[in-house]
Amino acid sequence: MAALLDSLCTMKRGCRWVAWRNGHPAFCRRAGCDQTACTEPPLPRVLLFRLLLFAAPFVVWFVWREVARRTGREMGSTPYAWLVAAGAALITLSLIATVVFHPDNRHDRYVPGEVTADGSVSKGRFEKVAPAPATAAPR
Repeated sequence: MAALLDSLCTMKRGCRWVAWRNGHPAFCRRAGCDQTACTEPPLPRVLLFRLLLFAAPFVVWFVWREVARRTGREMGSTPYAWLVAAGAALITLSLIATVVFHPDNRHDRYVPGEVTADGSVSKGRFEKVAPAPATAAPR
């Protein structure tokens, strides 16, 4: 199945392999590829966002230091340990927020993408599963 989806996306020139999701291959959309799309943002964008979060305390400190120096205030040494700790705290908060705000699909059934009769590939999706009927406890 992975080889079939990979060849279909290769024909459309543009998709790239991302990862296995729930036992099925996931692809990310690129220019001209409309067969499937993953539900997660691309990894480089996530890493860049986390890198910017880590760099934010450093940027704020160095901008504030330059403003203070231009106004004539003497600054002490740069508190690198505190800046690293603040950057790590921001990354930790972003990871916690990712877990808290990510949709829960543990009790849903995954329906993988399928090749249709016209040759296009439908997107994989999660379907809600009806709750099991309550059974009466034996007496």
